Amino acid sequence: MVFGLAASWAIAKFNFPGKSLLISFIDLPFAVSPVISGLVYVLLFGAQGWFGPWLREHDIKIIFAVPGIVLATVFVTFPFVARELIPLMQSQGSEEEQAAVSLGANGWQTFWHVTLPNVKWALLYGVILCNARAMGEFGAVSVVSGHIRGETNTLPLHVEILYNEYNFVAAFACASLLALLALVTLALKAIVEAKSSRAAIESSVL
Repeated sequence: MVFGLAASWAIAKFNFPGKSLLISFIDLPFAVSPVISGLVYVLLFGAQGWFGPWLREHDIKIIFAVPGIVLATVFVTFPFVARELIPLMQSQGSEEEQAAVSLGANGWQTFWHVTLPNVKWALLYGVILCNARAMGEFGAVSVVSGHIRGETNTLPLHVEILYNEYNFVAAFACASLLALLALVTLALKAIVEAKSSRAAIESSVL
C-alpha cells in the first residue's frame, strides 16, 4: 500500500527521468507468472542464491520463512493500489496542492490534508483488492514457503496439502472459509464503490 501510494503520487504529480520505467515496473506483476517471481526470490535469497551466503552469515532466513511469504505477496499485490490511484490523481490535477503550498503548507502537510483526503476511497478500494489477491495467492507463496505446517503454510497451500492427503472434508472446509472471506471482500468492495460514487457526486455538486 505504501509503495503504491508513493508511486502513484510521484507518477501523477511529477515528471522525472525514469517515469516510464517506474510505470513498467508497476505493471510487471501482471505480466510475470507468480511462480516465476517466486523462483526469482529463491535465486536471490535462497541458500545457493546471490545473497544466500551473506544471509547465512548473519543468520537471516527469508526463503522457507515468513519474510519470503511477505515479499512474494507484496510483489503480486502492489500494482493494485497504484493502478487504482494513478488515473484518479491525474484527473484531479495539482491545483489544490499548489494552492496549499502557496499558503505555506510543507510537503507532508499538503499530502496529509489535501492529497490523501481526495483519494481515500480509491485507496481503500485498492487495499481491498490487494487483500483479495493476497488471500488467494498460491504460486509465488508455494515456491518460497516450503509448505512447513504451522510456520509457512497459508490457507490456500493448506487446502492443497489436505486434498493431496485425501482429507477432502477438511480441504473443502478450508476452501469454504476462503469463499466466505471472498464474499466479505465483495461486500466491502460494493460499500466502498457506493461511498466513492456518492463522494464524487457531492464534490461535483460543490
